[in-house]
Amino acid sequence: MKHKVISLYKSDIDYTIVELQKKVFDYFSIPLEQISFDGMHSTAIEKYVKNNNDWDSITIFDVDCIPITHDCVSRAIKEISDNNTIYGNGQASNSIFPTTPRTPPFIAPSFLSFSRDLWERSPFKNFDFQRYPNPEGISMEADVAEVFTRENEKAGRRIAMNYPTRCLTGIAWNYFGGYGYKEFGFGIATEFESGTYHNFQIRLPEKQKYFFDYCDKLMRGEKIESFVS
Repeated sequence: MKHKVISLYKSDIDYTIVELQKKVFDYFSIPLEQISFDGMHSTAIEKYVKNNNDWDSITIFDVDCIPITHDCVSRAIKEISDNNTIYGNGQASNSIFPTTPRTPPFIAPSFLSFSRDLWERSPFKNFDFQRYPNPEGISMEADVAEVFTRENEKAGRRIAMNYPTRCLTGIAWNYFGGYGYKEFGFGIATEFESGTYHNFQIRLPEKQKYFFDYCDKLMRGEKIESFVS
């Protein structure tokens, strides 16, 4: 079985970030294909998945997400080997709202894995932002891959969600629980139980310093402390 690990990055991003992500993957000896795109992230994901046939299963990373353990991808491969699982990092839209309307969490494309068999049987093959009803039937704005998660969940697919374990910049967004999912919080610089680190909002120069510092300390084998006092 051929497993592809890809990272999609917008062409106008600081290329230092792209190079640093690759160095971290090389540090862990994890092969990575990095792909530049213009336009929408969701469209780039769809284009790759639909037009490339040289994969039996796939792990998709954002350019601001990196492995922090040697086995994060091998664990993903094992989880999705049943051809019935979507595996990756949990995220929540509308997470600033402590009450309804809100939506269940989903597997975000910052770290997202599934098999070709699941993809081909998927009832929904669109990753775009769109309107989608929450469990109460209220139309909400859904993030990239959110409806993909929800529709496959409805079709009986297993949603293997990895939760945040540490927020080095403090919690910025909260999911307050419900719909069968537990409460969790995440922030700009967040580690996940999947063995990955995601630096949200990397497009903003003031957020990039966390990514640079984290990657540098990780590859030096240094202890990584919180970025806030």
